[in-house]
Amino acid sequence: MNENPLVTKLGNFVDLQADDLQLIRAWSLPAIRLATGTTFIAEGDRPERICLLLEGWGYRYKTLRDGNRQILAFLLPGDMCDLHAFILSKADHDIAMLTDATVAFVSGKDVMQAVDSHPRLTRALWWSTLVDEGIAREWIVNLGRRRAVHRVAHLFCELWLRLRMLGMTSDGEFLFPLSQEVLSDAVAMTPVHVNRMLRELRERNLLEFRDKHVAIPDVGRLMSFVDFDPSYLQLERRDLSGDLRHLRS
Repeated sequence: MNENPLVTKLGNFVDLQADDLQLIRAWSLPAIRLATGTTFIAEGDRPERICLLLEGWGYRYKTLRDGNRQILAFLLPGDMCDLHAFILSKADHDIAMLTDATVAFVSGKDVMQAVDSHPRLTRALWWSTLVDEGIAREWIVNLGRRRAVHRVAHLFCELWLRLRMLGMTSDGEFLFPLSQEVLSDAVAMTPVHVNRMLRELRERNLLEFRDKHVAIPDVGRLMSFVDFDPSYLQLERRDLSGDLRHLRS
């Protein structure tokens, strides 16, 4: 993936202009490396900067007093982790690196200036935030109502689509750095239960695993198995020209 991942992600929604691209690339510098397991926002912090994930995976989570952890979201390249967090008095969850990662930190002031002067980019950032909210709603349904094997299959469908938007899949195959423990904390099961569900999906020839990669032999068949509806990911472009003229007036 040679293009800036935020450009790639937002470009799926709107045709960014040269000044938008220049601003995003400025946000991406300087880039720094964070090691696996690094927590860069802890519950109770008052974040003043937004983390832009350029390479690697992160995750958002809550930890209970008894030590149990619930993963709330997986963060992929191009994600601006908690875009509006700097507005809040304090963070209500933790964000950490799932793999070694490259990130940049953008000040809240810079984002607010962009909102005032770049309407096309502003609309694209709104879209990104609304997609995050749609994913959160779908995860609630996943945890509350779907059968165990469908919870796991649904998550693989979602990750495949999100990665495909970034050009990070090849013939249904993608890097999958999640351990069974991490996966269990995302789908609210024990690692032993997750292992059984993965085995069932393999036996159904819906998923294959090899060398930290997952392959989906037939994406359509996997989506049909779980009745996956991708509409919450808002993959269809909209013509924003009229809305943007209104914003400028």
